[in-house]
Amino acid sequence: MAFKTGDIVQLKSGGPAMTVEQVVNRTVDAVWFFKGERRRTMFHEDTLMRLPSLNGGLVPAESADLYKKAQEQADQQPSF
Repeated sequence: MAFKTGDIVQLKSGGPAMTVEQVVNRTVDAVWFFKGERRRTMFHEDTLMRLPSLNGGLVPAESADLYKKAQEQADQQPSF
């Protein structure tokens, strides 16, 4: 799956919602926040899935549930 800067993604195995900063070859550089601290790392594109985007700040209920679940999972993960 091809990702682009600004896409909202999540690891297929779960975790926080992340924003794509850049894509080089098949490596995705993504950022997210954990307990108010900015985190950043790279992932192979095959490990990620795209989440529904925020359309002008309006989020369908099912999308809001995905973001809430992702954030809850992120808060439970250990800090690196």
